[in-house]
Amino acid sequence: MRTYNQVMEDYLIWYSGKTNNNQYLPHKYLAEHLDDEELNIRKAGIWNEILDMCYKPVEGIYWFTKFILGDMTYAGYPNPIKFNNLWWEWSKMSTNGDHIAIKCSRQHGKSTKWTVIEPVYRCSLLEHYNVLISSASEDQAIMLLGHIQTIIDNNEFLSSKKNKNAKWSATEIAYNGGIIRGKGVGSEVRGGTYDYICCDDILRSDNKLSDDDIEKYIDEELEPMILVRNGQLIIVGTPKSETDIFSVIEDRIIESGEGLGWKIYTYPAITNWEKKELLCPDRFTWEQLMAKRNNMGQKKFDKEFMCKTYSSGSQLFPFEFRKRARELGVKWKLYSTAKSQDLKDWLYYIGIDCARAGTAGGDYTVVTVLAYNPKNQEKRIVWIWRKKGLKISEQVEQIAEISRNFNNPILLVEKNNMGQEFIDILVDNYNLNVEEFTTTKGNKYEDLLRYLVIAFENEKIIIPSENQFSREIMQDLDRELERFVVEITKSGNEVMKGSGRSHDDMVISLALANRCSQAYGYSPFAEAIISSKTTALERYAASGDFREVLNFDQFDRGKWNEIEWKDKKPGEVEKNVTNINNKQPPARVVNGEKVYNHG
Repeated sequence: MRTYNQVMEDYLIWYSGKTNNNQYLPHKYLAEHLDDEELNIRKAGIWNEILDMCYKPVEGIYWFTKFILGDMTYAGYPNPIKFNNLWWEWSKMSTNGDHIAIKCSRQHGKSTKWTVIEPVYRCSLLEHYNVLISSASEDQAIMLLGHIQTIIDNNEFLSSKKNKNAKWSATEIAYNGGIIRGKGVGSEVRGGTYDYICCDDILRSDNKLSDDDIEKYIDEELEPMILVRNGQLIIVGTPKSETDIFSVIEDRIIESGEGLGWKIYTYPAITNWEKKELLCPDRFTWEQLMAKRNNMGQKKFDKEFMCKTYSSGSQLFPFEFRKRARELGVKWKLYSTAKSQDLKDWLYYIGIDCARAGTAGGDYTVVTVLAYNPKNQEKRIVWIWRKKGLKISEQVEQIAEISRNFNNPILLVEKNNMGQEFIDILVDNYNLNVEEFTTTKGNKYEDLLRYLVIAFENEKIIIPSENQFSREIMQDLDRELERFVVEITKSGNEVMKGSGRSHDDMVISLALANRCSQAYGYSPFAEAIISSKTTALERYAASGDFREVLNFDQFDRGKWNEIEWKDKKPGEVEKNVTNINNKQPPARVVNGEKVYNHG
């Protein structure tokens, strides 16, 4: 049992050290020789100071843990609980948003902080405060609620807040005028309203509930429960797949923008591999984590301790490919109109992936402008336009403007889905140079993507990264490339797609632009090379001397020797002329001129 006196003693020891005054040590400040009235006044003053500190918005939970909860060994924790730097960061975070998702490594105290200490702190200091703890299973929720019950029962201050006539069960605690309830994910919880809902490790690996089921549970069951009380919804755990609730929240943040709705934070166990920096060096050493990695294997270690997820398919655009493309683009940036310096060496091409619907919740329409250099085969991303929720006429108008900005290059549009309507409007209304890509037996969707993989593999793709704007746009593309995989279906067929429910429209648009530069180029395949020699006809055109044409084959090859004609008589056949082929025609002098006999 943690008593009032222990709380006051811990506070006085801390305060004595802070003020460097030994008079505040417990055995002096609360000395036995003091009369009861003075002793009670001093104790009341101490408690007022402690509670004032506990009610502070950000650091209050720190002082609550330090003084009121103590090290919590009295509640069965094997090691003393310490409020470390990670918990400090989480405390600041908890006051900055009502929808917070936290991806964190295993064994870093996330359940103790968010599911045990946070509810106890809030419910003990705030009357009529309602808390719901949701976990992967009912048993797990009951276990977490059991920790809370044990702490309250073994803490003199906390137990004083218990309702005298309240009945506690394995799944519900009536406390300080409010309730703390524990439920497994998917359990019936309709009807309640809550100030604080914590979903702790709600992801399941037994396939009893799919990722879609968990997403529905949060959106349809839990979300309405915080509306009336302006409550807070926290999701904390270790990610399991690229389709789990954390990935869904990440996609929502990307689509809605920062500052709207959810906020998500990631905490891997190792923060810097090169410097061997750890998230919580007070909990683990570098050697302990490396030993764990050796036992588990790198991939499993990455999942459980580095917050990484892996698709069931094989990655088509590995990190090394993408990194090299960014390195090639450090001196390039995105721009929305053609540049005069590009006209000499670069040709523009455009690939368009059309949305399947023009609704706000549908896919994106993506336009990628690619600059192609025929001399070295490099392909540089120049501009990307990505939008959804626009009518077809509005999208086409934007595409036409982009085309004009780049001098109306060839556009390759995927005809499938809504592509045909796009093509008709682009051609009929804007007279643009449009080519169609239709998935057929001889024109496969997979081949389109393989051409792009080859371009990355051969280090021909350039991803601009010179300025912040370019890096932000390319970050979305990099995310799609990272998640683009090839999966083997149960029937043995290959399927190339964005893993899980991730978007792949930017990848497809880039693949179309790449294919456009290959199949619809307007650069000659062969380049003329200026010869250092001239032909007989060229010499005749320049001099007007018909002798340049006669026997042009021999003259063109330049194989006749110099001949002295000054001593030759008219009609005399020249016998001294030599040729390396020994096939020279006879020559004679007519009226002082050199003439050749041609049979």
